[in-house]
Amino acid sequence: MATNYPITQTNALVQTIASSVTVAIANGMQTAQISFSTAAGSFGPPITLSPLQTSAVNVTLGLDTQKLNLAKITFTPAFLATNGAVQCTGNATDANGGNPVDFAGRTIATWQP
Repeated sequence: MATNYPITQTNALVQTIASSVTVAIANGMQTAQISFSTAAGSFGPPITLSPLQTSAVNVTLGLDTQKLNLAKITFTPAFLATNGAVQCTGNATDANGGNPVDFAGRTIATWQP
C-alpha cells in the first residue's frame, strides 16, 4: 500500500530534545524537513534534505544555552521495497549548556514507500 504524503513523525532524540520529521513530495521526489525542539522552543531553522542533498554535516543549533551538534544527519528516501529513514549522529547539552550526551546512528523517522 502506498504511503500518503505528507507524513510527520515526532520522536525523542536525547536529553529533553525532540525531533520532528515531515516527509513530503516536491517536484516528484521525497523531501524531509527536520526540526528539533524542547518545551522551551525551537532549535533554529529546519533542515531540509532530499535525493539531491541526502546529508548535512557539522550543523550546530542552539536554544538559549542548550546546544545540539549534528555531526551528520542523513536522509534515505523510500523506494520500491526499501523503507525511507532519517538518521543522525552528534551530541547535545542540557538546558544549562553542560553535561553533553552523545548519540550515534539514531533513527528519528522511518516510512514505507
